[in-house]
Amino acid sequence: MAKNVITFQYIFKFDNGTERQFVITIDELTLNIIPTQKDEIPEWTNLSFCQCPNCPVDPNYNKHCQVAVNMVDLIEFFYNFVSIEDVETIVNTDERTYVKRASLQSGLSSLMGIIMATSGCPILDRLKPMVRFHLPFASSLDTAYRAMSMYLMAQFFIEKRGGEPDWNLKNLSKLYGEIEIVNKAFARRLKENTKEDASVNALVILHSFASYVKFILDRKLLSEIEVLFEDYT
Repeated sequence: MAKNVITFQYIFKFDNGTERQFVITIDELTLNIIPTQKDEIPEWTNLSFCQCPNCPVDPNYNKHCQVAVNMVDLIEFFYNFVSIEDVETIVNTDERTYVKRASLQSGLSSLMGIIMATSGCPILDRLKPMVRFHLPFASSLDTAYRAMSMYLMAQFFIEKRGGEPDWNLKNLSKLYGEIEIVNKAFARRLKENTKEDASVNALVILHSFASYVKFILDRKLLSEIEVLFEDYT
């Protein structure tokens, strides 16, 4: 692997012999995706097309949604695929390999999560640390634990630099509320540009994860995680 980059290779193997791989390369320092050259960018990537209602980007100065642009190859390939189709998904990272046979939406959701968090969206940018320690095929509980761990680590660094930390996770719930809005709007964007439901339902999974994190934070339903720390408390 090249130095100063992080690489994720997703390989989808279908029962009919079809195989397709997607390679995502990320700058190790900025955690920004390194985009591939595209001959043509479709109109559905325009920022004004189903723009997220909470998007702070001005379409007069930024013609395209960069998340959508970086998703083009993915959406075009899976245009005719259904979400529940069984597929073997292999994920190669710089450190290890994951293999799972499951519905297409499961592996596709993990891949879409990487692209969305590293494409320069001002709201999703704050999920970048989770990409650095990416966990394919994560469950809702996995995601909640990783999100809270990431956020608490951020508060440690905020305090270290003289800022005011949010140890009660109040603003994490607000962040995931914003992420829910983005996911809903992006799902509308995809529905206009897919025939079958693989891509849309993969995004629905990401949306359900965001909703779960916000739900347990808002209702302080942390007992399932708290019990793991009995030796500390």
